[in-house]
Amino acid sequence: QEEQEEQVEEEETVESKEEELEAARRKELKATPMDGVKRIAQDLGVEAKNKSDLVEAILRQEAEARAAARAHEARLREVVVRKKEELEALALPDLRARCAEAGIKGMLTKQA
Repeated sequence: QEEQEEQVEEEETVESKEEELEAARRKELKATPMDGVKRIAQDLGVEAKNKSDLVEAILRQEAEARAAARAHEARLREVVVRKKEELEALALPDLRARCAEAGIKGMLTKQA
């Protein structure tokens, strides 16, 4: 229950930040000369006929890129958490053996 509430709150925060970022970027792109907008669109592989369509296409492309980056970070975080839990669940002799295999030496103790 509490974890779901935190997740919903985090999603709302991300959505709010995304909306603020998009509004600021839209304003910035609309103030940019057409040549500059065309250059940005070309770099992103976006095509459109007029400046308004280009701005919207650029914003969409940038939002997709940010969403993909957030998803990638979430997957990485999930992998790290799973690995940490796996290592914490190991008995000390097993953990020492793994460390030795990895070339980690020294006084190895495990915190409770």
